[in-house]
Amino acid sequence: MKSVTYINEDLSLEWSISLPNIGSYLSIDDILSTNQRLPCRVQSPPPKLASLLSGSLPLNTLRKDQKDAAEIEISPGAKLEVPFWLVTTIGNSARHIFQMDLPSIYAESYREVFAANAWVVDLRKKSPYFYSLGCQLAKLPLPEISSVLSMLEEAFKHRLINLMESALNANKGSMLSLTARLEELEQALFRIGRKGRNSIDQWFSRMHERLEASNVGKEVHIHLKSDGQEEEAVETPAKKQRLGYN
Repeated sequence: MKSVTYINEDLSLEWSISLPNIGSYLSIDDILSTNQRLPCRVQSPPPKLASLLSGSLPLNTLRKDQKDAAEIEISPGAKLEVPFWLVTTIGNSARHIFQMDLPSIYAESYREVFAANAWVVDLRKKSPYFYSLGCQLAKLPLPEISSVLSMLEEAFKHRLINLMESALNANKGSMLSLTARLEELEQALFRIGRKGRNSIDQWFSRMHERLEASNVGKEVHIHLKSDGQEEEAVETPAKKQRLGYN
């Protein structure tokens, strides 16, 4: 999938998106997407990780051979959800600790839904980092990864058409319900579309030609005006005395 980049000095950093800045150490989106939990099955007990992983397991899947809670072990074959970064860190070792199952949103059943009408899927609810996590899955030796990447590309192209149309034509009342269904990348694209539409509206209404005083100029004007009023208040009694007023 081609990277999407939008750079403008007038925009904040949230408007700058580069889809596969995958693996960037300083990318907040990359950190959040790799923290998504994936369904896995334990093939061999993970060393000294039971206390970290036991929270996603039912109690009957834990095996305790000793009294110390630190010695709890996870039985082979147990199903649990593991963060993506942990799967790629220790899951692909020679011990084959985890066997990862494809997340349901990328499975064949959902691929058929995306092929029929990609726009109807609520990605915010199903997978808030749908595209980023999908690109991350390409690092793993999954048998269905080629189908997953093809689905990502087609889903992005079809949803982008509806996304841009909505960004250009949606009113304020419908924007909240619309953006609530978009995943993170799509929300950034939607905001870019809305800003572009606002710029077009300002151009047609000639708002871009209006000259306004800078904030510094406004503050200087206020200070000069207040100083002038104080001087007038001080000089007024003397002026009245010179003119013979009581």
